[in-house]
Amino acid sequence: LEFRRVLFRSPGFFGAAVRYYIQLHPMPTHRRRSGWSFDIDQFEPIAMWLGKHQNALPKYVEVAFTGRTADGKPSLGLGCTINGASDAEVETGFKLFKECPVLGKAKTSRENFEPGPGGGGIIPGSRQVLDGVWSSAPPEKVIEAGRDAFTKLPTPQSFMLWLHWGPPHKLPDMAYSLQADTYFSPNAIYYDEKDDARCAAWAKEVVDKFKPISVGSQMNDENMPSNNGPYLSKAAAEKLERLRKKYDPDKRRSEEHTSELQSH
Repeated sequence: LEFRRVLFRSPGFFGAAVRYYIQLHPMPTHRRRSGWSFDIDQFEPIAMWLGKHQNALPKYVEVAFTGRTADGKPSLGLGCTINGASDAEVETGFKLFKECPVLGKAKTSRENFEPGPGGGGIIPGSRQVLDGVWSSAPPEKVIEAGRDAFTKLPTPQSFMLWLHWGPPHKLPDMAYSLQADTYFSPNAIYYDEKDDARCAAWAKEVVDKFKPISVGSQMNDENMPSNNGPYLSKAAAEKLERLRKKYDPDKRRSEEHTSELQSH
């Protein structure tokens, strides 16, 4: 499909895209979801299994691991969504995920159901501070950096997310060119503006602990006042600067945004 007269801008980028193309893929015809909840003492076993095995799962198996609050107590949630093209794919994906030995320690489970519409962590009427980093660190390092993030949340509505993304694949001329095996995202959700500073401090503390093992951040998911990226690989940042010098020598786009994009 071809779309014309589309204006596209991003921080530090001086150009406007007037045409782009979309490559369409068949929509999955067989979608199933499963979810389990755990006590927080299972954080380390779950993190170790995910860190060692998540990249071996098929691409059509999406994995999310969360720290959250359930029944007024800290809790953990582990889920997989299978976007298959056949019953056989769903069965294979589910069977591979069921090899996780920690599932036998689950407090509750709901398996192999058809997901409904919607989702996400936005609660209408709430206030929210979120951030995020990419990391391919081994699970031992993730456990060291993230234990408190998953088990000590600032409010009952807040959650900490481990989203399996890898193994990352690079696309030709990909602008936001930093990815990793896992995306980690603290989500502080609350209702009283008096909690703004406290919840922002929690999100910043989580990201600061992950930064030593991260490769960068996800554009538009990060909290810019406290997390300045990077989003671009070194090669992509250098290419951007060469093009800026040629087409935008006066740097009419924000210097601050550009430095954020290139920060390492």
